[in-house]
Amino acid sequence: MPCNVELLYVLARAGYGAEGLPRAEVVAEWKRAFLEVWEGAIDELEPTSEHRRERLAVLNRTFDQLAEVAAE
Repeated sequence: MPCNVELLYVLARAGYGAEGLPRAEVVAEWKRAFLEVWEGAIDELEPTSEHRRERLAVLNRTFDQLAEVAAE
């Protein structure tokens, strides 16, 4: 799913389909739901604390960027 969110962001920033994006509130709900599942499952993969922290930062940025474009 994060790659699809990233793709929507890249396309919207390039001028393609920004008018068809979901509202920023919808993106925020996607983020909440995805991160809830991610938080519940990631530790089973035994990531290092550094990897976990870095990946979480990327996930947050990915959803936040799309929400920002959607709010414009």
